[in-house]
Amino acid sequence: EKKIIIYRKGGGIFAFNFHPTRSYEDLRLPVDTGDYQVVISSDDHAFGGQGRIWHEAYRAEAEGVQLYLPARTAVVLKRK
Repeated sequence: EKKIIIYRKGGGIFAFNFHPTRSYEDLRLPVDTGDYQVVISSDDHAFGGQGRIWHEAYRAEAEGVQLYLPARTAVVLKRK
């Protein structure tokens, strides 16, 4: 129903939203505490996206990191 896939591989956290219309504004990813940074986003202007993903540091607290994941996008985060 949500049409999202999130997994870890090689130090990266990969988040895919395949939903054609639903964006997730406050998606909480369960990760270790620390700072994370977006290393690639399919929503970047370079890939034909709208540039809605913030590329600065995301702070992960005890309950994880909060991320905006627009419809039809993929994001890769790495721990700083």
